[in-house]
Amino acid sequence: MSTTDISEKTEGADEVTKTKKRTVKPIKKFPSHSIEEALKIPTLIKENNGGNPWATEQLAKALNMKKGGNNFYYLTASSRDYGFTNGTRETVNVELNDLGRKYVYAQSQEDLLEAVWSAFNNIEIFKKVYEYYKGNEPSDEIFFRNALVSTFGIDESLHDDFLKVYRENRHFLQTFGEKQPENNFSSVSTGSQIISSPMHQSSEKKIFVIMPFSEKTGKYSKGFFNEVLTELIKPAAIEAGYVAETADRNGSDIIHSTIVKAINNAEIIMADLTEHNPNVLFELGIAIALKKPVILIKTEETGQIFDIDNTIRVFSYKSNLWKSTLEKDVPNLATRINAVVNNIGIDKSYFDTFMGNN
Repeated sequence: MSTTDISEKTEGADEVTKTKKRTVKPIKKFPSHSIEEALKIPTLIKENNGGNPWATEQLAKALNMKKGGNNFYYLTASSRDYGFTNGTRETVNVELNDLGRKYVYAQSQEDLLEAVWSAFNNIEIFKKVYEYYKGNEPSDEIFFRNALVSTFGIDESLHDDFLKVYRENRHFLQTFGEKQPENNFSSVSTGSQIISSPMHQSSEKKIFVIMPFSEKTGKYSKGFFNEVLTELIKPAAIEAGYVAETADRNGSDIIHSTIVKAINNAEIIMADLTEHNPNVLFELGIAIALKKPVILIKTEETGQIFDIDNTIRVFSYKSNLWKSTLEKDVPNLATRINAVVNNIGIDKSYFDTFMGNN
């Protein structure tokens, strides 16, 4: 065998090795254990060490686990991810944090309720799935698993683990009535519901968002506009010092009086022109007629609307909503919000522009 042959085989072997190294396991964005199981950690810390930071080795012994074992790591990591404790097998101690303390030293049933719901909502993927299905699940398991891939980006290899923990948490929440504390959300009960972030006070500056609530054209997967609201619009509004609110049509495309009232009462309007939704355009017309400051947004691939795009500046965002693109789009949209705010009272309203008023 020649030197060349040896070299070629070695290079071939290296390529195989490189290929193997490129195989990466999917990232697991949820705990391995349920809330109920994770609560063993803060409970033991309270019962065995008076709620004080406890030596990791002693905690492992109380759980009949090995300190360096994977089982102990995943359980302590779950407690940490839910927000009950700080520390895992890698730390000297494991200690209660505020949420864990609130649960184990609860002074009322309401304290327990708030603690377990906070823990559930601390896991972003659990919160998203729950809110997307409004607390229910699709009756068809196949459709549900398809949505886990297409809408929520959960790798198929993780589906069984996700569904096990998610459903165990749902069952555990049901023992508390499976109802989030009423004071966590403010709403208008008549007509369309106005949705805002938790615990907002009336004194906060608000942007009312008019946007599609379902995907009509097939260009975007189900739940796309909800992702735009939660991942782009709300963070940008917060960065600009505002709270973004919108209306939940509850499956109806009827324009309710509460939406018109919300537009009338809002300081600023934001409208998403993606898919050229008729309801959005109708509501935008109302906002312009009321001489409201308006911010228009759309996906980059959305075509122009005659007269609108030529008269009103439109902010375009990337529809993939990747973390890397959101890191640019969120601050850019916040800058656009601030630009509109700073020109209130200086620039003419779009109504006056269309009417040719000076």
